[in-house]
Amino acid sequence: MLKHKLFIFILLVILGNISACVIDDDCNHGICKTENNTTFCECEKGYVDYDDKMCNYQQFKKFDIFLISVCSGMFGTDWFYLSRGSYWYIGIGCIKTATAVIVIGNLCWLIRSSSRRKWIIFSLTLSLLGWISMWATDWIRVLFNIFPDGNGIALNNW
Repeated sequence: MLKHKLFIFILLVILGNISACVIDDDCNHGICKTENNTTFCECEKGYVDYDDKMCNYQQFKKFDIFLISVCSGMFGTDWFYLSRGSYWYIGIGCIKTATAVIVIGNLCWLIRSSSRRKWIIFSLTLSLLGWISMWATDWIRVLFNIFPDGNGIALNNW
């Protein structure tokens, strides 16, 4: 019986149905199902197919990312957390961190300096607007499911 299933599995792979399975172990974090003479893996909640492997990739939870974004996202931690090694995500996280440092620096400069107040206030206003808009944009992206992780995989719903 196992030889028969193995033969069917090899035949399906050769014919191009890569997501075919024979037993549940083929599905990693999923269950092997058969419908209409087609076998496939049904992944557990929070897992998806990635890199030609079945049910092997764990998605980030939307609620966790939203909390990180709200609580410390102003410093880019949400981008660092979601990066999964993506240089773009790490770079954007660094930009958010740098913007936070500029805002804090301008605020300190405003408190300590009595000269050039207009320029300091102008600089503080611009950097603060940029900082808040990046922060709020990330909340919206998480809430509307348009903030994938660094590998382009969508977040797992609430």
